[in-house]
Amino acid sequence: MHKKQIPNILSIIRLLMVPLFVFVYFSGQDRAKSLVLAAVIYSLAGFTDIVDGYLARKYNWITTLGKILDPLADKLMQAAAAVCLVIDKLLPIWVCAVFFLKEIFMLIGGLIIFKKRRTMVVSNWYGKFATAVFYAVVMILIICSALCPVMPSWIHTILGAILAGVIVFAIIMYYLKTFKGKFGMEMSKQAAE
Repeated sequence: MHKKQIPNILSIIRLLMVPLFVFVYFSGQDRAKSLVLAAVIYSLAGFTDIVDGYLARKYNWITTLGKILDPLADKLMQAAAAVCLVIDKLLPIWVCAVFFLKEIFMLIGGLIIFKKRRTMVVSNWYGKFATAVFYAVVMILIICSALCPVMPSWIHTILGAILAGVIVFAIIMYYLKTFKGKFGMEMSKQAAE
């Protein structure tokens, strides 16, 4: 096995953690224990995300497969967590809707850029910031729910509003930097030619 594949292997492990997280989240007689174990799986997934990104950048172990696997694993884990929290009434459904709208918007944007420029848009600081906030909010909600099963609804609303605000910020930055910024200018020049 070539060392260059280590980030890809970590992304595959993270993909496999998605169904495991969902299963553990809703399993077990001891609800608090299930939630804590789900939080551990979720934090391990976040850790693999940090490590595979670090290794890929530091040693230039960037592959075409990795450019697909890494964001796919991230988005599936985030989607699974969002849906679990909505089902469990820990996250308002409108926050989940904002998250899925953002992902659809970014997918369409990525496809347009790939079609026009034959290149993939890599994650930027605002995307990483949104991911970090997403992980933090999910962890807080899961752990708080494990420790205090009857959590005041205003906590869910405030954390949901913070998360939705960060997601909207990421969408706006993605649009401005991608379509109005570097890629937008390049596409405009190409259209003019």
